[in-house]
Amino acid sequence: MSRSLIAISALPLLLFGLPAPVWASPELTVTKITLEPANAQVNEGTVTALIKNQGSSGKGWFTILDTHFLLDGELCHSAKDYAGNGAGKTATQSTEDCNPSTPGAHVITVIIDPENEVEEANETNNSLAQTLLWVDPE
Repeated sequence: MSRSLIAISALPLLLFGLPAPVWASPELTVTKITLEPANAQVNEGTVTALIKNQGSSGKGWFTILDTHFLLDGELCHSAKDYAGNGAGKTATQSTEDCNPSTPGAHVITVIIDPENEVEEANETNNSLAQTLLWVDPE
């Protein structure tokens, strides 16, 4: 079988969200978590994660990618999105579902590809925890 036929036959696997083949070699990481507005009031704000493919390639990989957001260790938002970031590319995921009901510092953790469905060289660097501050509206 020629290389072009192998690539074509692998395409349906990618379209149905199965693990990307090794030749794609993405390396997904969460590089930053932010809250807008900064120091949002309780029950308000948008939490955004910056996700980067730090792999040496990945151009053309295409899969359904899970992202989990946790508030103080409890799942507050889960999303499945189509992703296709090439090497060095970034994307964002945002949610308004992870706002605490009490003021103060709270830990937001974002986990990209929590089930390790995308084959990567390092499966241990797919999360980031960040302490963010929500204020009392009074």
